[in-house]
Amino acid sequence: MCEFKTFYGDTCLEGKELLEAKIEHPIELEYYKTYTNIAERRNTIYGVEVVKKEYMENEVMKESKEINLLTKDEALINKVIQKLKENKVTPFGLPDIISELF
Repeated sequence: MCEFKTFYGDTCLEGKELLEAKIEHPIELEYYKTYTNIAERRNTIYGVEVVKKEYMENEVMKESKEINLLTKDEALINKVIQKLKENKVTPFGLPDIISELF
């Protein structure tokens, strides 16, 4: 079994979003499509990873959450990741959103 990931896209939390959350530093969210090749079955099963980067004064705080083996349908996982990105889902919220979708 081999596991890989590819960058899907990123977004930033900006102005009003940061003010509402009372956060004073920039936050970037990165979205990755993960895939696992299972040689015995010659199948690829897709998942998702979300990485949150908080740019503090002298350091970058990084948090991530990965959920693998969600679907064999690449078009479906692309739609899911696009929705995660559009709604600026963080690693913390990922498990709840995925449990609602799958």
